[in-house]
Amino acid sequence: MACGDGHSLVLNGQRDLLVWGSNKEGQLGFDPQDCPMIASPRKLILYEYMNSSNKETFSKIYAKGQISVLVGAESKIVYISTKNTEEP
Repeated sequence: MACGDGHSLVLNGQRDLLVWGSNKEGQLGFDPQDCPMIASPRKLILYEYMNSSNKETFSKIYAKGQISVLVGAESKIVYISTKNTEEP
């Protein structure tokens, strides 16, 4: 589990990513215009988010402030936020 300022992420036993909380900066991977707040855990299907045909599985997750960082099973790093920041 990882927690930022008002948002949370958790990997379940199948390595699915569940997210909830504030999404005002897009830190949960959904369009903040359409979904600024997610009240209960929602599965993020990242390959749909990234317009990829490959299903990504994750080994580690991190959250800080208004951002989320996901580490793929093959050490691929995905950074999620619409906010322009220098500090991941």
